[in-house]
Amino acid sequence: MSAFTYGVAVRPRHLPQRVLLFARNDADGQVYVNGDQGLGWEGWRLLSASGVPSAIPGVANQPVSSLTAQTYDDAHLLFATGMYDARSYFTSSSDGATWAAWAEVPPGGTTDAALAAVQGFDGRLLLFAKGGNDSQSWVNIASWTTPPAMTWTGWKQLPALARSLAAPIAVTRYPDVLLYLAGPTWLGAMYLRYTWDGHQWSGPDYPDRFLMGAVVAKNWQDSIYFFFTSNGQPTWMSTNDGLALSPWHAVAGLTTDGPLSVLAADRLYLFANGRDGVLNVNVADPGAGDLVWEGWQPVPGSFTTGIAVAATSVAVPMRWTVAETLASTLGVTTGGALLGVRGVDGENNVPSYHD
Repeated sequence: MSAFTYGVAVRPRHLPQRVLLFARNDADGQVYVNGDQGLGWEGWRLLSASGVPSAIPGVANQPVSSLTAQTYDDAHLLFATGMYDARSYFTSSSDGATWAAWAEVPPGGTTDAALAAVQGFDGRLLLFAKGGNDSQSWVNIASWTTPPAMTWTGWKQLPALARSLAAPIAVTRYPDVLLYLAGPTWLGAMYLRYTWDGHQWSGPDYPDRFLMGAVVAKNWQDSIYFFFTSNGQPTWMSTNDGLALSPWHAVAGLTTDGPLSVLAADRLYLFANGRDGVLNVNVADPGAGDLVWEGWQPVPGSFTTGIAVAATSVAVPMRWTVAETLASTLGVTTGGALLGVRGVDGENNVPSYHD
């Protein structure tokens, strides 16, 4: 048994996060990944699981038509839809470097829109899709068996009225999963909200009703952030803190051309293509009141991509020694405590929070 040294240190403002950004390169149809751990982007590299398999006879690989990323426990999951067969595929990675072989989401089926994925508060993964031959909405629920293997329930149809004209949007707000679907045209092409409490669906209801378009959403610091754009327009933002939808206002500085992606990590990351085809990122730090954005910056080395990029993140494990914790503690009188352990044999041990 290893011996450990223990120490108490002041909780940092936030645990560092490693962000992974995924995009399809239109030039070769392959999926690439880029990483950022707070020190700048690491550079694009070909995803090791690249080349989505195809259900079409004689076609071994195919480009993707959409990408969706989700953190599940401590793993990265990447979902893709095939450009030719419209089927859904997924791959997973525990470290963001080595990826499992692409596999079709069982038991099959097609979609003509991007997927949506969230981890529910019961620990299971919920994957949502719009039917490829109709506007019906579907959910497939998964859990780990032996990673990277997963057990799936199979596609289950949502309530008959839960139809959508566009890709679904899914977020979590304790204790529920919230699903936003683009409603029928007689409602003015608005998004409607459905709620999953872990057992059953309810809705639709309308407190977050807003116009269709390139819409993405994330729950960050207990508020749901919505972003909307259309070609040749800036990106617009609104929030819901559980009471009402705030007025829309522009995230200024970039005229967008195409879809958006948003990631809620230790900071809020917003990705969008400029009119010049360059992928840009804008970052906001946590804080009270309105968000303060750093400003749009090109992601270095970006290529032209005609689909929504996807991003995910996990907390970076930290190591603490007695000297480090004493140095961190001295001179600080407030804040929660972070209990960290490090084996004298050099083993890394993920710290846990204690308020």
